[in-house]
Amino acid sequence: MNKTLFFLILTLFCVLTESFFSMFEMACVSLNKVKLHYNASKKRKKAKWLEFLLNNPSYLFGTTLIVVNTVMQIGSESARRFYESINISPDYAPISQIFIVLIFGELAPLFAARKHSEHVAYFSIPLVYLLARILTP
Repeated sequence: MNKTLFFLILTLFCVLTESFFSMFEMACVSLNKVKLHYNASKKRKKAKWLEFLLNNPSYLFGTTLIVVNTVMQIGSESARRFYESINISPDYAPISQIFIVLIFGELAPLFAARKHSEHVAYFSIPLVYLLARILTP
């Protein structure tokens, strides 16, 4: 695989990862807390994990911040390298990144998460809960 394709795929992967965590964060905040508490009382594992993260917001937001900041750094640098590999000044990379990240990494996932908060939260919780446990000091 040539480096142009590699950096393009890496940049898109970073935007996708950021959108996943942005969507999960909004889904958790928009979740019906009464329904979540009911599901947790029925000993449903995903509901218990969600309840744990919502009762300990430092785990939820800390995990989200660490992952999002990491992929944003990697994504920004890989976008610069992508521009460099196609013989365009890497100084133009932030201009395109602003729009791509804003639309596909933040706004679209936030709207989707508000509309489908329960599905997003329950689908995403295993990975986020695992990362929260790994990143806990």
